[in-house]
This record gives sequence, C-alpha cells and structure tokens, in this order.
Amino acid sequence: MKIYKYTVHDMSEDEKRKFVQKCEDEFEIQLENAAKKIVEEGSKIITLSGPTCSGKTTTASRFISAIESAGKRVGVVSIDDFYKARALLEIESKQRGLEKVDYDSALSIDLELFERCVDGILSGEIVKMPKYSFTKGERAEYYDFDSSKYDYMIFEGIQAVYPEVTSHIHCGYTSVQISVATDVEVNGSFFTSRQIRFLRRMIRDAKFRNAPPETTFRMWKGVSENEDLHILPFAGKYDIELDSYMEYEPFMIKNMVEKLLERIHVEDGYYNKAMEILEKMKGFFEISPNYLPEKSVYHEFLG
Repeated sequence: MKIYKYTVHDMSEDEKRKFVQKCEDEFEIQLENAAKKIVEEGSKIITLSGPTCSGKTTTASRFISAIESAGKRVGVVSIDDFYKARALLEIESKQRGLEKVDYDSALSIDLELFERCVDGILSGEIVKMPKYSFTKGERAEYYDFDSSKYDYMIFEGIQAVYPEVTSHIHCGYTSVQISVATDVEVNGSFFTSRQIRFLRRMIRDAKFRNAPPETTFRMWKGVSENEDLHILPFAGKYDIELDSYMEYEPFMIKNMVEKLLERIHVEDGYYNKAMEILEKMKGFFEISPNYLPEKSVYHEFLG
C-alpha cells in the first residue's frame, strides 16, 4: 500500500473551517463520479462494502442523494438485517468447534432468506424484509418493501464482498468499496490505514456504545483477522473504490483520542500501545468538530 505524506501547519479558525470544507468537497467529488458511473452502467444492484469504520452507512445515504440527482430512485438494504439469531449462531459455532460465536463469516448470514429477498426485488415484488435487533440478538420484525419503487438497490455491509453472499445475487451488479485507502504520514507521524480506522472505532465505541478503549483494543484482533481473511483479498477488484480518509481527521480527533487513552492504567496490557498512539498525536493542533458539514461522513464516528 502506498503512503500518503503531507504536512499541515497551524491555522486560524477561518482557515481550519475552509480546510475541513475542502476535504469534504473532495470526497463529494468522489461520490459524484461514482454515482455517474453507476448510472451509466445501469446495474440495478449495487453492493457497498468495506472494513469496519470506513463510513459505509453514511456513504450509502450520500450515494442516494448523488444518484437521485440524476433522476433515479434508490433503495438501501443492510445485509446486517439478515443475521441469524444469536442463539442459533451460538449453537452453530459450538458445532464447528469454535471458542466464540462467529459473527464475521458468511455463515452468520441467513443466505436462503437473503436470496429470496434479492430475487423478489429483481422481480419488482413487494418483499417481506427482515429487521434485525442487535439488542435482542434476533429479527425484531418483518416489513413490506415495495421494490418496484426503485431503479437501483444498494446492499450495504461488510458481507457485501463475500462470494458466498454475492453468489445469491442472480444478476450483474456494480461493486463499490469504501475504506481508508492509504497509509498516511502526517506532520511526521505515521499511521497505517487500519490504525486510522481503529481510532475511529475507539471514538465511536466510546461515544455510542459507552465502551472504554480497552474494549476496542480487545476486539480489534478479531476484526483484523476477519479483514485479512474475508476483505483484503478483494482489494483492487471492485468496480468502484472510494477513499474515506480526510486530511483533517488526525487534527479533529486529537483531543478525543488523548482523553480516552490517558485513562488506560500502566498495568493494563494495552498501555504500551496507547502510549505509542499518544506520542504520535503530539504533532497535531486541534480542529473543532463543529466545522463538520451536516452531511459529513465523519459524523458516523463523532456524532
């Protein structure tokens, strides 16, 4: 993977605001170009995938706006809604000799239901679609989805790249991936693309799930292993690839990262990793999240 190197010197508040907007405008151009390509190719089905904390959910919404500007109607389906019930996954994981529940592989998805729903959508039917509750660990409900109302359907989720899932889409489709596309060296501090997403995840976990940074550190090993196994082998093989990295983000998350990592005690097993990150953050000044536009993908991590 290439390394993107850049330096940002301290700015006035007005310059910071303009810097954030410049980054957002550049991402908007990516979306507009992708939407144009999708409309030109005409595939009814669009798969939108990417590793954790790439910005998939918000990008799906932004895609809708970009494609609808061409006069097209777009619906979105989350593949997460096709998860099997947690109790069933626990049983199946034990049967496969796993020490913990497998939530990451294609085996966690009800592929038969997924195929029936996709086929119904391709036929323009009113489809009984599931809605999964992560609180309950099962499908909370089914709802009527009138697929005839839409010219395009976006299937969004990490699993949208899995061949075991896409083999159940019985038509040509356009595959889109969003991720942090490059390692970066900013103001002399080096971060891998995965480390950038880890910081996003740590902030999001703390803000939306009341989870301490130790929790994010603990689960990250499994996340990385799943990405290596199921996602990274497809790098460069998508029809469209989007880069969600924002040049402003190390500066915008500086204070939040520091406040979270400074809580980790010296006796904690993640202390050294936390100190390494804190050392890297010293080279950044602060840019306020208040400068984020309302529709920014970055709200997905910061709120």
